[in-house]
Amino acid sequence: MTSVGRIVLLLFFALWSAGLGRSAGAQIIGTVTGLAGTASLQRPAAATPVPLVLRSEVQEGDILRTGPGARIRVTLRDDTVLLLGAEAELKLDHFATVPQPGGVGSLFSLARGYLRTVVGRLQPDTPFQIQSPSMVAAVRGTDWIERYDAGTTEIFVVNGRVLATGLADRDTNWAMLTAGEGVSFVIRAPHTPVVRWGEEKINRFVEATRVP
Repeated sequence: MTSVGRIVLLLFFALWSAGLGRSAGAQIIGTVTGLAGTASLQRPAAATPVPLVLRSEVQEGDILRTGPGARIRVTLRDDTVLLLGAEAELKLDHFATVPQPGGVGSLFSLARGYLRTVVGRLQPDTPFQIQSPSMVAAVRGTDWIERYDAGTTEIFVVNGRVLATGLADRDTNWAMLTAGEGVSFVIRAPHTPVVRWGEEKINRFVEATRVP
C-alpha cells in the first residue's frame, strides 16, 4: 500500500470512530413515563424503528410514532411533558438544558397527529418551539394542545400564552394566544381569527392526548 493509501485509510477509520463516538454519546433528554397501545422510536442511525416501553429513554434526533388508538407520555429532563395522541409523529430535533440566548433552544417537529405540551422549567432567554408544516408555536406560557393534519395546524392554549406564527409571511401571519383561545394555520394562507373554543372541541383535544 502506498503512503497516500495509508493516509486515506487512517482518515477513514478516524472519521468512522468519531461517528461511533457521537452516536454512543447522544444526549438522553427524557423518558417514556406513560404508554397505552403501541408506539415506536426511530433513531437517526438505525435502519428500523424499535418498540417503546415504559422507561424507554429518548435522545435528540429521535422520531416518536404512535399506532392507532395509542397514547404516549414523555417526560423530559426539565420536567416538560409531551403527550402524543394516536397515529402521531414527533421528532425531537434539539433540547436545551441550559440558557441559550440567541440559540436554537428546544425545537421539536410535529409531522402529524395530536400533541399536548406542558412546559416544565423554561430556561430564561431560551426559545422553546414546536414546529409543524404550517406553523411554529413559541412558548410564552406552560400548557397547550395542537393537532396537525393535511396542511392545517389547530392550536389551543390551556394555560399561559403561546405565540403561533405561520411558516410563510412570519412578519404578518402570527397570533398571540391566551388561555381558552384557539386558532388554525393553513400552509400558505392567513391564520383564522383567534376565538375562544367551545367545551366540546376542548374536550376532544384533551381526550385525544390523555395518557392513562
